[in-house]
Amino acid sequence: MKCGSLNWSHINAEGSVSFSREFRESYGLLQLDALKDWIYDLNEEYERIHALEFGPADEPTQATPPGSQTSPPEKHEPGR
Repeated sequence: MKCGSLNWSHINAEGSVSFSREFRESYGLLQLDALKDWIYDLNEEYERIHALEFGPADEPTQATPPGSQTSPPEKHEPGR
């Protein structure tokens, strides 16, 4: 099954992922399993290239999407 593609815009200097209709219409469990596998593979490739270009990273990268929080937000208490 063709699931999608990785894209790169030289103009915006940003990467993106597009998914095929077949993938988007497949079972959710299949989608989650595939995404987890791809995230792992992409992270491994990132670490490999980083090590070649800059040396090993101090800490392994986290597979955290841009804009997501890695820790819960702090609660705001009135009067503080």
